[in-house]
Amino acid sequence: MLDLDFRTTGLTHLLAVSGENVAMVLVVVAFLLRLASAGRRTTIGVMAVCVLSFCAITRFEPSVLRAGAMTAIALTGMAIGARRAATTVLAAATVALIAYDPFLIYEIGFQLSVLATLGILVVAPRIAEHLPNGKLAQAGAITLGAQLTIAPLILLNFHQISLISIGANLVAMPAVAPATVGGMAAAGLGALWRPLSAVALFTGPPIAWMQWVAHALAQLPLASVGTPAGALGLLLAAALTAGALAAARGKRPKRVAPIVLSIALLMTGGAWARALGPAPLHGLIVTMINVGQGDAILVRQGSDTMLIDGGPDPSLLLKGLSAQGVHRIDLLVISHPHADHVDGLVPVAETFPVGRALDPYTPADLPAYNQIIDTLARRRIARDRAVAGMTYRLGDATVDVLWPGVERMQDTPADVNNNSIVMRVRYGSDAILLAGEVQEEAQQELLNDPALLRAAVVKVSHHGSAHMLPEFYFATGARVALIPVGPNTFGHPAAQTLASLRGMTILRSDRQGTLSVSLDGSGGLAIRTERPVTAAA
Repeated sequence: MLDLDFRTTGLTHLLAVSGENVAMVLVVVAFLLRLASAGRRTTIGVMAVCVLSFCAITRFEPSVLRAGAMTAIALTGMAIGARRAATTVLAAATVALIAYDPFLIYEIGFQLSVLATLGILVVAPRIAEHLPNGKLAQAGAITLGAQLTIAPLILLNFHQISLISIGANLVAMPAVAPATVGGMAAAGLGALWRPLSAVALFTGPPIAWMQWVAHALAQLPLASVGTPAGALGLLLAAALTAGALAAARGKRPKRVAPIVLSIALLMTGGAWARALGPAPLHGLIVTMINVGQGDAILVRQGSDTMLIDGGPDPSLLLKGLSAQGVHRIDLLVISHPHADHVDGLVPVAETFPVGRALDPYTPADLPAYNQIIDTLARRRIARDRAVAGMTYRLGDATVDVLWPGVERMQDTPADVNNNSIVMRVRYGSDAILLAGEVQEEAQQELLNDPALLRAAVVKVSHHGSAHMLPEFYFATGARVALIPVGPNTFGHPAAQTLASLRGMTILRSDRQGTLSVSLDGSGGLAIRTERPVTAAA
């Protein structure tokens, strides 16, 4: 998979718009203005419009905001005749952006952008002093400076590090400028006259080159290795940070002042953002990640994490896990082998640290499912066959497997669904019921012991399908119902299912986005949603 290849080789930044792209476009614009003998004011004005347009086209991504703010400050300095060191401009841009939006502190793209820029401005020149003269050595110093500076952040957030990222970046880098400039030219010219957008055809070869480099190098042994979590991971991150600071030591210590100021502002900005934001959730937390028409349910207690299914799109799942700060999975649950539940799990199974896995061992001719099973075996991750009566610990919570039984259901209208895993997670006096994708036949069997279904929160089966028993949901006595659903042609969620949930707070991923519900173990419940909950939910 392309996204996984880029991540394995340390080329993920090429898939996102960054300050590097802004610089490439501005270099070309400046060159064209110089050929046209444009005056100083005209040059500054045109470049300012280009920066604003670039930010708008890329929807003001955090990394582009950083580059745009730096460019705006630099252009202002040029206009009034004041020149400042690039590190000072970076510090001022960081101050301005955090003052404008303190919550940028949580954006991994913004953090990486600021640190990478620091590495290029401060660490790279120190490295270049020890390398032979030449463009290749200079490019290597810039790449190494940026990679060394962001390595601690990559390690702490993703618990893996690429051993070939520097080489991969050097090989792929020549294609970045043609692809970026060609793409922006096509967008601009196409806006004037659509046939001119054919210029984008020239970006095909450089894009194909970057894809080939990522795929070819990702196949190398130890292209990317997992790193430890906890104290050992922090120690390794500290060592990399110390290496970056040591490389930054130079003959002009005053240059360090803007760096110290930026770090201080980042820290205080983080405190400000936390003070302004809602209190963090605690206790037993269930998060329904918005992956479209599919399931991806994250359950956390303390430092332990359980992931049930991954939806149909790996990129949406990885983005959702990153937003939740999840970098390892203690228990990976495959509720049943359907594409809208397992396709997104492939990169998780391949790259995330996983404690053990649980699935119903349902035979399926599904490529993604078979790939996951093969990957778990190759990585020697224990895989359990789900049977009612099994239990697991998740922090201070207990995970009970309620279904399927030892004897699987056969000859029902949907055997795969009816043999999906149903679990109840108990925490104090509270519980969450995760109903898998069971339909009427399996729900009827589960109703033989309705006490096991009691829960404060229920994850509704089969995206709210009409294939359900109203008494099944009535038996739960739940206060909150979670429906993972996206745009679909199946009529999910069905009107009769919504009617059976009457009296509960209904939360849907197609309306509320990614959302979380927490239980404190003694009846307390809190809800966090991306979008407001309406009466018509």
